[in-house]
Amino acid sequence: MKILFVFALSTVIFSIILANLIGEDTAILVGNYIYIPVGVVFVTVSIIALVRFGFEGSIHGLAWMAFAGFAVSWFIGNNVWTLEELFFEEEPYPSAADLFYLIGYPFLLMFLVQYLVPMRMAITKNMVWVSLVSSVILLGLFLYVLGYNDSELLFVDAFSLAYPLADIFVLFPSIIGLILFFRGKTNFMWSMILFGIVLTTLGDLWFMYLQVYQEESYYTGHPVEILFLTSYVFMMFGVYHHIKTFAK
Repeated sequence: MKILFVFALSTVIFSIILANLIGEDTAILVGNYIYIPVGVVFVTVSIIALVRFGFEGSIHGLAWMAFAGFAVSWFIGNNVWTLEELFFEEEPYPSAADLFYLIGYPFLLMFLVQYLVPMRMAITKNMVWVSLVSSVILLGLFLYVLGYNDSELLFVDAFSLAYPLADIFVLFPSIIGLILFFRGKTNFMWSMILFGIVLTTLGDLWFMYLQVYQEESYYTGHPVEILFLTSYVFMMFGVYHHIKTFAK
């Protein structure tokens, strides 16, 4: 599994870097189409986990239903983005794709909460405070990026504010989960998903910065996509490891 994980991680990173070295047009094509196989694998693994753990009376059954909903929502969002940009030749942001991305966040939050509930006795007040302070600091960075603009304020753009708020909501339980992981209270699957969420949050922060300050520099396939794609890889291999572990 380690070799496969490194191969997948290297492939998505190398693909984006190489495409950008060739040119922006190539990067746009690669940046759109690379999400299709990645998304298919991600959804497939999520559905397998749902079938394996979601319908057998597991205490995490609802969690896996939510995770599958999250995976499907973002898969649809990615494909709508590609349709908007490559086939309809419309600006993909903001677009209908954002609705599916945002719909995925409540599913992801539900998954995180459902997985933390059985471990609530191990969660201390200090963990909660650390998670809360970290989330507030990151929210401050998001608001600074979105609001401090000499040309215009982007608070009127609902999507510009919706993403950071959604990120903070899922980051709060994620940080608690990461603390539990480093204390040996959670498993490998949980840690991989949490690292994936952190990468997505960093990617959103970078994306919003580009939208506000360097709007002309962003394009699909931009190096920021490395954070989004590697987050998918982390999460899908975390779920895959969980399936393989319990299959044994």
